[in-house]
Amino acid sequence: AQISIIAGMFCIGCLIGAIIGGPLADGIGRRRAVLLTSSAFFLGSLCMALGNSVGFLYFGRIFVGIGSGLSVVIIPLYLAEMAIRSWRGRVAALAQFGVVIGILLAQTLSLFLTKLFLWRVLFGLTAALALLQWISTVIFVDESLKYSAKIKRFDECKEIFRKLYGNENEEIFRNFTEFQDESSFFSIIQLISLKLARRSLLTAMSIHLLQQFSGINAIFYFSASIFADLKDIKPELVTVLIGLDNLIATAAALPLIDRWGRRGLALLGSGIMTASATLITLAYYLEFSVGRIAGVLFWVFGFAVGLGPLPWVLINDIFPPNSIGSGSSLAVSVNFMANALIAFTFELIFVNYFGAKNVFIPFGAVTLLI
Repeated sequence: AQISIIAGMFCIGCLIGAIIGGPLADGIGRRRAVLLTSSAFFLGSLCMALGNSVGFLYFGRIFVGIGSGLSVVIIPLYLAEMAIRSWRGRVAALAQFGVVIGILLAQTLSLFLTKLFLWRVLFGLTAALALLQWISTVIFVDESLKYSAKIKRFDECKEIFRKLYGNENEEIFRNFTEFQDESSFFSIIQLISLKLARRSLLTAMSIHLLQQFSGINAIFYFSASIFADLKDIKPELVTVLIGLDNLIATAAALPLIDRWGRRGLALLGSGIMTASATLITLAYYLEFSVGRIAGVLFWVFGFAVGLGPLPWVLINDIFPPNSIGSGSSLAVSVNFMANALIAFTFELIFVNYFGAKNVFIPFGAVTLLI
């Protein structure tokens, strides 16, 4: 019961962070919002590393969740606002690439640091990385170009532009200041009530919902359980192999996002995932362990080139500049609610109702619909 509550605290924190992330970034600026994100990670991980009761774990998980919710809203937004139009997709997708690196690092370290008191070292490393990010942001990170233009700090915007792109191209600079005369940032309530924004909202929420209902986090959360019956290889090593596969595929997708287009990668990724779901199901029935592992690796590869980065990139494509923050908060909130639903129901409902051999059939059906 305590493990479920600890997991639930993280999901609650993520939802809080996602809801407040966009309005916070619009209100105090992208750079200050990044500093608050690092502070939430530092406070939460330090509580878990030094705490002497389960209450500290609850408190720490909430704050780490808040940091996670803030980061997935603010970081892609910041990166997209610093990139020229032809690079915007791949630069925004760097946020997903960073998440994938973190997942692989955590999975690898967990092989060695989950015994006895060493689990505290794992949380301590998280606190150290959060502190490093906070210091690096203070020293090296400027406000985003488009936010500086929006609040009419044009001299600051020009200086940041020179640091990144030099002085040569005034046309590129005008692209960053193109919405300087627009109205103020939309709040979440204003955005919901705006008829012209409803199609963008529906699109953003749908793609985030489909990302989670594709079942990818069932793999990441329960891979050790899925492969617990394997005799030839440790389930923990398969988990690390999945993380490495995810990293390689995400890196491969980065240069293709702007070259192939969002729709092309969505079709490619969902097609690979649908075929992989079929392979995994057949391997279960044939008791073919290697086929099951191969199917999961292809499944993760398909996700990483399609549904992994695309939801975060599309937000910056479909919302006008003064509503990206609120639009991101709403879409990412849907993402985390669906994430929590999968986390809490996968073993209880999916495995028990469909059976382990058939559990990937509904996920394959979702990716087929895409």
